[in-house]
Amino acid sequence: MASTKIYNRDVDLAGGSRLVKGDTVLIDSNGKIIESAGIEIADGDAFEDTNSNEILEFTVTASAVNHVGISNTGTGVSPVFIAEGEANTGFTFVNSEAEEVLILDSIASSVNELTISSAATGSGPILAATGDDTNVDVNINPKGTGSIISTSTEAGVTGAGLVLYQNSASPASMDALGVITFRGKDDGGNVTDYVTVGGFLADPTGGAEMGAFVVGGQDQSGSASNWLGILREGTDVLISVITAGDDLKIDTDSSGDIYLSPGGSSSVILDGGVVFSDITSSSGAGAVAITSGVHEVTTTGTGDALTLANGTAGQRLCVVYVAEGAGGDTAVITPTTFAGGSTITLNDLGDSCDLVYSSTGGWYVLGLGGAAAVA
Repeated sequence: MASTKIYNRDVDLAGGSRLVKGDTVLIDSNGKIIESAGIEIADGDAFEDTNSNEILEFTVTASAVNHVGISNTGTGVSPVFIAEGEANTGFTFVNSEAEEVLILDSIASSVNELTISSAATGSGPILAATGDDTNVDVNINPKGTGSIISTSTEAGVTGAGLVLYQNSASPASMDALGVITFRGKDDGGNVTDYVTVGGFLADPTGGAEMGAFVVGGQDQSGSASNWLGILREGTDVLISVITAGDDLKIDTDSSGDIYLSPGGSSSVILDGGVVFSDITSSSGAGAVAITSGVHEVTTTGTGDALTLANGTAGQRLCVVYVAEGAGGDTAVITPTTFAGGSTITLNDLGDSCDLVYSSTGGWYVLGLGGAAAVA
């Protein structure tokens, strides 16, 4: 079977049929025209090159309703592949085992799409959101518990990278350079942005640029706010609360410690007052707690006996006599390990003792207030 195209003029056929200039016809081995205005393809038919190698092979589906169209275009416009047939039909690409490799789906009334662009030497290809809307997201949705993974095979120390680039022609102080948002739903099904992590341009001055890292999110007020900022200014690394009036708290679980460890001969510098908000107390005989920086003593009689267990090396503790049952009451503290004595007596209301613990000598008295005495 062969095909030919009518190029020069229209042709009138027997029976009143007519081939119009531009029609394609199929001719059988007897020279009989069996089809016009199209090419009939059987399952497995193929276009071959001059070496009889397949260039394009066709698979036929019985009662097919969807098919591929190809459109040529004018100057400056790329040719078009068209999914034709049912409305909102896309494309599916499969391998030689008929397994899906790529699915290009479509929705009704779509106006936004992805555009993939190649790039010249020194630049990477571009996957861009394009379309009619002014602001268009790119959605990447893993399936089930799957994740979005970026893998680098570079043998050096760089590793995989993620760059959020704010290509602004007029950079200004505190412009957001990029924000990562952690989004979920509340118990009413409302979509909520719970946490944001952002990079900010703190100072765009050339040669003195400065960046900042900001964490924010929902704060139990029904709205979101910025919580914490981190930046390096000169030789100082600053960790700051963003909202005026907020406190900065560093907390652990019931057994964890908090360490501040300056290097070398550096010091921990407190630029402001020190407040012990977790204050323990006792009434009458009992024990001085070592879980806070301040312990308050209330007496119920004369010579109330108080024990004091060993602490942690470097621990500071202040014991204060804050209340008494009657005039003349006293409290006697007996540390398990005590350097320079055996007991500390609080004789009068308002007495105090300031202690520090050492792993070599136990509790040491740094100072006594009022009529407090060591024996």
